[in-house]
Amino acid sequence: MQAAPTPPDLLVHQANPGGRYSQSRRTDATATVGSGTKITHATEFSGDTLWIGNDLTLLLTVRWGVRNVAGNTVGLGPYAPVTVAIDLPRAVTYLAPAQAVAQLAAWFQGMPGIPAPTLNPLDVPLPDRYARTRQLGKATVMSVTQLDDTTNRRERRDRMRHELTTLVENEAPGVTRPGHASHLPGVATEVARITEPAALRGLPGRGPGGKARFYFLHVAYGGARLVEVSLTAEPMLQTPALRGLRGRRAGAGTGLEHVDTHTPQSRATTTGTTTTRQGTVNPVSRYPRPGATGWTDRAGPSWRRPRPGPVRPAPKWRRRTASGPGRAASPTSPSTTASPPPSAPRPCGSGPPTSPAPSSRPACSTCPAWKETWRSRSARGSAA
Repeated sequence: MQAAPTPPDLLVHQANPGGRYSQSRRTDATATVGSGTKITHATEFSGDTLWIGNDLTLLLTVRWGVRNVAGNTVGLGPYAPVTVAIDLPRAVTYLAPAQAVAQLAAWFQGMPGIPAPTLNPLDVPLPDRYARTRQLGKATVMSVTQLDDTTNRRERRDRMRHELTTLVENEAPGVTRPGHASHLPGVATEVARITEPAALRGLPGRGPGGKARFYFLHVAYGGARLVEVSLTAEPMLQTPALRGLRGRRAGAGTGLEHVDTHTPQSRATTTGTTTTRQGTVNPVSRYPRPGATGWTDRAGPSWRRPRPGPVRPAPKWRRRTASGPGRAASPTSPSTTASPPPSAPRPCGSGPPTSPAPSSRPACSTCPAWKETWRSRSARGSAA
């Protein structure tokens, strides 16, 4: 036995809610095993030391320019650099070992209170391993003197930075000049970093095949390209000539300390857990469509979380005119939907046609059920 269904006219809103809950959990575990070796060289001096005070002169160079469309159009761009000298009397005071003063005797000539050093004769050959491989190994470079050329052999300080800057400018014009269209901040700083005295002392330790390098992207009118700047140092003399060189013995109390640190196996373990919970609630109700048999509509609130960004104006609704299907709509009127235009009556048949096009006018304008279907679809398709 089955009871008769409730008449559609007597049906009211019935709750038809829905909900969904999901949870996901993820655990990541990472284990890294590695080994490393670190070698530290440090010079040691023992014996007499000299307390020396020096005046300091700082040379500050300011480079500036204008880089924009208006300025470059009228000819503005890089300006001539300005160098300012700042004198600081007695700004540097340090303890100098007697061996270091003897090594750099040319810089201390004529200074009162500093005795004239006595240098050892040139009678010590280079290690044969260095003469054969031209690699320092665990040896270290105490100082680097930049010469003018191999013939005159006059000291020219900061020569490497000036020549490397010229080479970079020839390859990538304007990259180190503020105000130029191709200026790239940081390139001049990298050039100064790899040509400073500490970097030049470490460059021979890399060996003939070792390089100190950096890259930058040069953007010009013809496009963009990647530029590599690399420095390498190796002896100009070959093995026979290196075996003929002689050096001086280090003074008493001078030594080189080596600290070797080796980590055979280091393990690092990382574990992370991520838990995600999501919940969705749909408070939907259903009700019979007025004037139609066998049709049910659903209604319920709808919202979404606003995305961050600028405030957008509320959407405007369009109204479809009653002059025919596919006509232009007015974007200024409120949300209204007109009924289809009247047409000649025809037999309805068993109901509305199946799968009509949403934007086409219904063929049957006398069926109340099809009027409601057309009105509902028009309302859904009229929103802008």
